[in-house]
Amino acid sequence: MPQFNYRGRYITGEEVEGVLQAASSSAASEQLLQKKIIPLEIKTTSSTFFTQIHRSISSQVSQDELQTFTRQMYTLLHSGLPIMLAIQGIAQTTPSAPFKIILDDIHHELIKGQTLSRALYNHPKVFDTLFISIIHMGENTGQLDEVFLTLSHYLKRQSEVQREIKSATRYPVFVLSIIVLSFIGMNIWITPKFAQFFMSLGVELPLVTQALIQMSSFINTFYPFITGTLVGLVSLFYYVVRQPKGLYLFDQYKIRLPILGSVYKRALLARFSRCLATMLNAGLIITEALSLASDLVDNTYIQSKLVAMRKQLEGGITLTQSAHESGIFTPMILQMIAVGEESGSLASLLDEVADFYERELDFELKQLTSRLEPVLIIAMSILVAFLALGIYLPMWDMMDAVL
Repeated sequence: MPQFNYRGRYITGEEVEGVLQAASSSAASEQLLQKKIIPLEIKTTSSTFFTQIHRSISSQVSQDELQTFTRQMYTLLHSGLPIMLAIQGIAQTTPSAPFKIILDDIHHELIKGQTLSRALYNHPKVFDTLFISIIHMGENTGQLDEVFLTLSHYLKRQSEVQREIKSATRYPVFVLSIIVLSFIGMNIWITPKFAQFFMSLGVELPLVTQALIQMSSFINTFYPFITGTLVGLVSLFYYVVRQPKGLYLFDQYKIRLPILGSVYKRALLARFSRCLATMLNAGLIITEALSLASDLVDNTYIQSKLVAMRKQLEGGITLTQSAHESGIFTPMILQMIAVGEESGSLASLLDEVADFYERELDFELKQLTSRLEPVLIIAMSILVAFLALGIYLPMWDMMDAVL
């Protein structure tokens, strides 16, 4: 019988890890649920050929396909169609071959008597903890169609945020890539040829040209050492950030970057607020929802603050007080959380908090482009001027001498 490594959380919020034997990942998740453990991650102890194929297929399912799936499931279930027929119908009509394989597997698990939430555990790369937990809550409350609608809205907004981030960063990344490639290409292929030509003339070269030739000579002579150093530094960086302390310090540094830090922090808090609001709308209790939402935040520093908030909630402190002590929310957001907690409409207020962060994120992304564009233009201009002067100044001097 296969063995599975699992990571989960008790209802009280305590995290637990271990190994168990089960016939499948669905059976493993069922064992954990019977032990009052909410599964966060279940994976086989060994990676077989079929496991690698499964992971490859799962990675080919896009966020847009998943969002379309939730919208279709809501429509079909709301119209009264049984869940197995809904899954089967979507599998037959989806244009994505990888997603069809996954839906066929889910349909097969449903035929065997598994619930939908347990069938989804077989595909953690496609359906994350938030998705599965909300589906599980919908099954228990008999409102599966409504939770699919909730997930559809959540995934749609997440896709929009991701597209905005990609759109805002595409131009800076493109320009930086051009600058780096131009610098490398000039120093490796073009400058050495001009250097040979200038040296053959035996004339005194301008300082800019001498600096350009020396730089090119250094790069071409010591490129194995330079490449090895860069590879070593990158390897050291990846080793450090894989350590818990190193990753924590790096995540803390990322949100304090001069220009990008505020954008990154708003994106994280927008995701957290949207996740928490979605789970509260689905019926989860605040401590359980906070635990799951913190697990979905891809930053260990912010995650530690959210875990501390959950522990304070379990100790009897209000959400407003714990959020204030975390130090990661603005005064306006704290006021909105306080109003939602006092009025009993925390989920709707958290939706507004997420909307606020997303509007702020959209503004920051637009500002990011306008801030970086002059810097990139200046950097490109300096590079072009340095290369042009280094090559053309000697030619102008020779022309003056001839004339």
